[in-house]
Amino acid sequence: MTSPVEFATKEADAAMMDTLIEALSASVGFVTKNHRRTRAQYRLIGSVPDERESEWFALVLRLLNLAAEREIPLDISKSYFVLEGEFRFGWRIIIKSRTEGEEALNDAVASVLSAVQECEVPKATHYELNARNNRNELVRGKGVQPSGSGTVVGRASAERAGLL
Repeated sequence: MTSPVEFATKEADAAMMDTLIEALSASVGFVTKNHRRTRAQYRLIGSVPDERESEWFALVLRLLNLAAEREIPLDISKSYFVLEGEFRFGWRIIIKSRTEGEEALNDAVASVLSAVQECEVPKATHYELNARNNRNELVRGKGVQPSGSGTVVGRASAERAGLL
């Protein structure tokens, strides 16, 4: 039978895991597919939408710097597997503690959670470029031109080679 202290610890661990999952989702759109906690580590596997990948990498850099600074064993890597007959991958996050014990692991997870919640991830910005419809319609007639062979060469080079 589980003691009241063990039960309270499991509830607190579950709440911390849920908070970490929610923070990752809110900051970079991380979608957790699988997670588990053992006595030695927290482990999550999930995906990041393609349009949020630059934000994800910014967060990964922040977390790796934090791990190096605080000496937290942190592994963020791709995990490859076959699911329903298809080759897939997911991002795997493993957080461990330097020393044995539940408290040390919880401190490591709390540090990572704090970094995720505080991270100001740059959002992608799109700019309209004022470009010509046909970039080869330049004033002096130079620019990239197709040659008769199907390769693309500069107009001046094509003229010298007798292709135009």
